[in-house]
This record gives sequence, C-alpha cells and structure tokens, in this order.
Amino acid sequence: MIFRTLDKTTEKKVAVAMLLIALGLIFLIVGITWPRHPVSAALAGTDWNDFLHGLFIGVAIGLEASGVVLAISAAAAKRASKL
Repeated sequence: MIFRTLDKTTEKKVAVAMLLIALGLIFLIVGITWPRHPVSAALAGTDWNDFLHGLFIGVAIGLEASGVVLAISAAAAKRASKL
C-alpha cells in the first residue's frame, strides 16, 4: 500500500494527514456550493446535480476521515517513541 512508506517517519505522516484534511475541506466547499453555482451543469438535470453534490460531500468525508486517522496514528507513534 502507498501509506506503508509513511510508517518510517512521523513528519511525513503528519504532512500527508494535513494534506488530506485540506483536500477534504476543498471538496466540502465545492460540494456545498455546487447546487448554488449559477453555471453548474444546468442542462444535466437535477439528478446529475444531486449526484455530484453527494459525490463531493462523500469524497470530502472520506478524505477528512483518513486524514484524521493518519494524524492520530502519527501522534501515537511519536508519543510511543518518546516513552
């Protein structure tokens, strides 16, 4: 898995965790503003707008959750190395 290389250093793990959280917040902003955007796929219909709105919100939740899990594991690893 890609994240196996992050187990060696906690600094890289924290940086990737913050990146995932920031990307999740970007997707959340896009998901919230998607139905209100004046040029948002107006010809696609309400089904596609609802689908994309839910997709952006779901991706945001997934990215933020994985960022929090990585940050918690980095904090636990750093605390264990100090003991």
